[in-house]
Amino acid sequence: MKQENPPARVGIPGLQTGEDVKADSTSSGPRNVTPAVVEGSSRRRAGRPARISRQMVVDAAAALTPANVTIQAVADRLGVDRKAVSYYVSGREELLELITAQTLAHELEHLALPTGDWRDAVRVYARGVRRVLLREASLSLLITRLPGAGVLMPAEALVDRLVDGGFDEGDAMIALNLVTRMVFANAKDILVARHFGEHPTVTEVRRALAELPAEQVPHLRRVLRDGVPQPFELELDFVVAGLQYLRDRHDPPDRPGHRSGGR
Repeated sequence: MKQENPPARVGIPGLQTGEDVKADSTSSGPRNVTPAVVEGSSRRRAGRPARISRQMVVDAAAALTPANVTIQAVADRLGVDRKAVSYYVSGREELLELITAQTLAHELEHLALPTGDWRDAVRVYARGVRRVLLREASLSLLITRLPGAGVLMPAEALVDRLVDGGFDEGDAMIALNLVTRMVFANAKDILVARHFGEHPTVTEVRRALAELPAEQVPHLRRVLRDGVPQPFELELDFVVAGLQYLRDRHDPPDRPGHRSGGR
């Protein structure tokens, strides 16, 4: 009997603001990190015994370390044939995506954003997402977008704070995407540097500098000698300032009735 295709990922309608391109493994951050939902339905073929489910497969995979996640390892843990696991997932990559979706969704679904000034909400959202990504380091390097239905609540809460602070819904969606992209890029750069000892880009710059006379490119040499900073709070300040500009395009400060940013 023909096997059904695995459930597809479903994006949030109207949330994406640009190209939807997967990031490769060497990227410093995902090109599109707009929150998306990974469907978790566990449809079965007619007549198939209900021995395991898609959720059981994900839970069994989550109990393994990422390096040991394979279709066979999950099958062994569940005490079934690997074909039973393959019925629900296409391979190791999908297993890792599902584990990551579940883990991050559980971590982020209770992220509470403050009411009042939209800028405070942006900062709490950015810091909260980054904190989870850095804590779940072994999984965070595997993802190209913020997955799982659990992230919809803080995402919706941030959009609500932005709209309440004077953004229209379209600009609020742009803001959500910009903030999330910045957080992913920053966290991924830190995690890649931890994994390799230093970021591969820094290694390449060192190699290039070694081929030049010692008196050339003094500024870059000093920066590399003293250590390349990861100024997350400065990046966040820039993003917030940019969002203020985005907001003021439609609600200039000198316009009667202008809202300064709070409720």
